[in-house]
Amino acid sequence: MKVIIFSICICLLASLHVEAQESAPKQIIVSFENKEDDVLQVQNGQMTCMFSSVMGILESYNATSMRRLYSGNMGAQNIYIIELESDADVDAAIAELNSDPEIRSATRNYAIEFLTTPNDWYFNNDYIPPGDSDPTEDQWYLKVIQADKSWDVQRGSPGVTIGIMDTGIDFFHQDLENNIWVNPGEDLDADGVVWDTDDLNGVDDDGNGKVDDLVGWDFKALSPGDNYPYPDTLVANPPYQHGTMMASVGAVTNNDTQPGDTSIAGISWHCKIAPLRVDFWYGSVVEALNYAATKGFDVVNMSFHIPDLLPGDKEILHEAVIAAKNAGVVMVAAVNPGSPGWVTYPHGFEEVIAVTVVDENGVMKQGYGYHSGVDVCGLGISDQNWRKRFPIFTYDYRRSGPPLYPGSIGPHGYWWHQMSTSYAAAQVSTVAGLLKSQYPDATPDFIQSEIERGADPVDAANQNQPWYGLLGAGRINPYRSLTQWGTIWEDTTWSGVVYLSGDIVVYDNVTLTIDPGTVIYVAPEDNANLYHDPERIAIGVCGTLNANGTAENPILFKSLSDEPLPGDWCGIGFARETATGSLSHCDIRDAVYGVESKVTIAMHGCRISNCSIAGIYMYDDMDSLSVVNNESTISNCTITENASVECSAMRIWNCPLVITISSDTVSMNYRGIWVSNARPTISYCEIASNEEDGVWVTSYRYPQPYPYPTISHCQIHLNGESGIHCMWNKAQVSYTKTWQNGTYGILAYGVDAYPVIDHSKIINNAAAGVRGEVGGRSAGCQRSATRASGWGRTTRSTVRLRTCTTRTHRHSAQRTVGGVSCPRTRRRCTEKRIILPTSRAIRCHILPRSRRISCHRYLLSRRTTPTHSAPHRK
Repeated sequence: MKVIIFSICICLLASLHVEAQESAPKQIIVSFENKEDDVLQVQNGQMTCMFSSVMGILESYNATSMRRLYSGNMGAQNIYIIELESDADVDAAIAELNSDPEIRSATRNYAIEFLTTPNDWYFNNDYIPPGDSDPTEDQWYLKVIQADKSWDVQRGSPGVTIGIMDTGIDFFHQDLENNIWVNPGEDLDADGVVWDTDDLNGVDDDGNGKVDDLVGWDFKALSPGDNYPYPDTLVANPPYQHGTMMASVGAVTNNDTQPGDTSIAGISWHCKIAPLRVDFWYGSVVEALNYAATKGFDVVNMSFHIPDLLPGDKEILHEAVIAAKNAGVVMVAAVNPGSPGWVTYPHGFEEVIAVTVVDENGVMKQGYGYHSGVDVCGLGISDQNWRKRFPIFTYDYRRSGPPLYPGSIGPHGYWWHQMSTSYAAAQVSTVAGLLKSQYPDATPDFIQSEIERGADPVDAANQNQPWYGLLGAGRINPYRSLTQWGTIWEDTTWSGVVYLSGDIVVYDNVTLTIDPGTVIYVAPEDNANLYHDPERIAIGVCGTLNANGTAENPILFKSLSDEPLPGDWCGIGFARETATGSLSHCDIRDAVYGVESKVTIAMHGCRISNCSIAGIYMYDDMDSLSVVNNESTISNCTITENASVECSAMRIWNCPLVITISSDTVSMNYRGIWVSNARPTISYCEIASNEEDGVWVTSYRYPQPYPYPTISHCQIHLNGESGIHCMWNKAQVSYTKTWQNGTYGILAYGVDAYPVIDHSKIINNAAAGVRGEVGGRSAGCQRSATRASGWGRTTRSTVRLRTCTTRTHRHSAQRTVGGVSCPRTRRRCTEKRIILPTSRAIRCHILPRSRRISCHRYLLSRRTTPTHSAPHRK
């Protein structure tokens, strides 16, 4: 009855899920100390509990329905979600439940809030440019480079610092202030407050030679500088606002607590920004780089170049660049717009990521920087397309007078409307900050390689142009840089959290190892190329995949979608003869095929759910038997809730060698195990509560028979159609119990459908125990302890009936079968062969207290010979 109860619960709460905070408070999650039994049940529409004290609490608070959250061999089985009536006192109910000794824990079903889309005003609203009535989406560029998708993966860490080497930053701005770096060595009260007067004590507290460098430093050329790296507010025009605009790319606080027309979204939400004001002189750049390296900055953005630096004069700056890289600093610099091939510095150094610019279509316009040393492109806009501007609402200035901040009522607005390499470099620096947040121990070379690996190609958009092939890896795409896709060429290990945005191919002779506890999120669409190929993402193994979790730390594969659908991604495939692999304690969800293989692999302790075609698909060769190398083992796995129409928990297709399926649980799928032209051994499995047949055996090369399965020591019950359905093929069934299925215990249909049944129980099935239709033949052999009931109708078929008697020698030695100790037995069998006329049927009974089978022939009165004994769905 356990599965029946669970099925009823699923029906009762099929539409029950937490959609918003308002619905969550009337739901409670309860965990019981007892893990073995169905503690809560629904019988005849009424909830019952095996513990009267708990039942009394649930009744007093008007519990209306429940659903079990765990099933199968998940360890913590008895956890339930319980719905209370709308007027129930949830807190009081939780308190009483927690005081009951049978309850491990009771808590609210708290709502989950996903914050992948920021609430900043200019990210979610359109503006109307002056003199134009057509609104344009404001921060469109974030979606072009897929920054919005990258926020599902990484939003930036406050432990990562990006130095903006520029004209200073308006660090008082309300949309920047929370993300401004505060020097921990000078933050005396450790409160992280920007420009906190409590920390300004006139002392060099961190001993770096700079007094009160609380938020950075102003590196003036011919003076010691000062601790106020703020832009010159007396000058309204660029370049003095330049640094604040560069900071606005990533420094703004997404989900600003003060929404309004000052609130924009940045690529990074939480990385810290440090103002490094330089005074357009070589020496200030060298000193600022040294400061960034000694203070442990992760990234430095340099949206400038030194045009007149002679080749012989670059060595001091180069030494500072090398020292900063050795200290772990990622350096990004803008390529100078100008003549083709004009290399300036600092972008010309090999240690620096050189950034040029293309538009939203990946096209560069005439007059912008390109040469063979370019590494990657940022996103700019066409000077001609003035409506596609970047809204920059973070700069505060007046033409005269003191700064508006603190206490400003709002900044002046500014739109960036040029194809700027400066702005492109700032984008790349912020993406570097996201990658450093994702990989805290990464080297600058690794960060650069990931930025380039994720870039969208742009060469095709620039054919027949002088800059074709000179734009580096392409235009940045932080989503692809943060996620895995493409070919794995060398041995690789995944651990922690891994995101897939495109197909993964494990190359020949390469091993991908996935550590226990790793979570692999897969995007529901394949972004493996620039134009977003709509195909599903697959993990294709040509080498070796070792995904071996543990019972305590399983490996999880699932869709990245908040509401995953069956088939969101393709699954794990072993498609080439060179592939090998093992999967243990893997939880695989939301795929087309959870695992498909034409080679020998081992699966143990895995759970596969919510697939659209098959949880496990084993095949050899679809059209011939020439490839015979699939002898996979599938043991102790749970394949459940693969309920899409025509979806099978397992599909074993055209495998002439033995695939071993042992001790698995196959439940609540559309179809259980589908075997076609294959000879798997299915043993000690529970196959239950599938919508159609428990096991379906067929041969698609009808009518020629092909290999058939052996089914032994299985429990097959509560399936919507037949327990075992043999269609144009046979099966060997032994020591198997088949009961309470929706139609037949075992059905034989069509030519060569010949199940041989030995030492099995076939009882209490809705229509018949064993049935042969349209030429199907069935053989029944039952021991005295078994029962079979029902009609077997046939159109002039042969029904083989064996009478078996077993006698136990009381004093004989013991023997062991399959690890189980059994007494030695002596069997005496007799067989009757009965050829039935077409107008007759046979009814067989196993007499419950006898070793004999009693068979009676019945005339089908007033009927002609039926082609089918009953209408059949096949």
